[in-house]
Amino acid sequence: MLVKNKKQVLRGDTLIEVLFAVAIFAMVAISVTTLMNSMLGKSQSSIEIVMARSEIDDQAEAIRFIHSSKKNAIMDAVWKKIDSRALNSKDTFHYDVNDFLLKNVSSCDEFAANSTILHHAFYIDTFEFGNVVPGAPTATANRIFQTTIATTSTFPRVFHTTSSYGDDISKNFDQTVGSQKAEGIWVIAVRDGADAAHAEHYDFYIQTCWSGVNSSVPTTINTIIRLRNPTVSYMVPVAPLWSSFGEKA
Repeated sequence: MLVKNKKQVLRGDTLIEVLFAVAIFAMVAISVTTLMNSMLGKSQSSIEIVMARSEIDDQAEAIRFIHSSKKNAIMDAVWKKIDSRALNSKDTFHYDVNDFLLKNVSSCDEFAANSTILHHAFYIDTFEFGNVVPGAPTATANRIFQTTIATTSTFPRVFHTTSSYGDDISKNFDQTVGSQKAEGIWVIAVRDGADAAHAEHYDFYIQTCWSGVNSSVPTTINTIIRLRNPTVSYMVPVAPLWSSFGEKA
């Protein structure tokens, strides 16, 4: 019996099929890359917010420490510097929160155009608390109380001078001697009165502004703390003592 050999024909993929496969792979790759970029952006944004809040907390705690330690000669000198740069809430123009907080800004550079912020902003260099000059409270206060404010290219942060720590730069953000400055964070003090002798309290507006990741508008985080004037003595009214029968003891 004759056996007929059938020749098997092998056929490859057509150009259309190859292009279709490449298109599907490209769509998946783009989707995955976009998702990864979005996740990385959110992660970076979260880190920046944490760093900004940390700087805000540092400034708030430093101000509270200075306020509660006014009997110390150095802290008293720092408080006087804060008071000298403070605004009066009862001037001819009554200030309110909108005068100090940057909101809905198109650029963090707007703080430099705000004369109120530019001439009254300051920050506390907390690293200088551990670098006290014995017998020189004013000199130490001059290093703790700083007024050099600049915009930031990353997140709000405070640069410390390496001159305070010799060759140890592990505790500093900048290796340039004499580079004390704050980027993207500042504080404005507003006292409730014409001067320190008549103010009941001080409001401290702590503000941050920076260009966040994957955002067309600046990111701002602000907070306010209120402290009573430490230079004014307050008479606390004493409630009358009453017996259980409702008569004066």
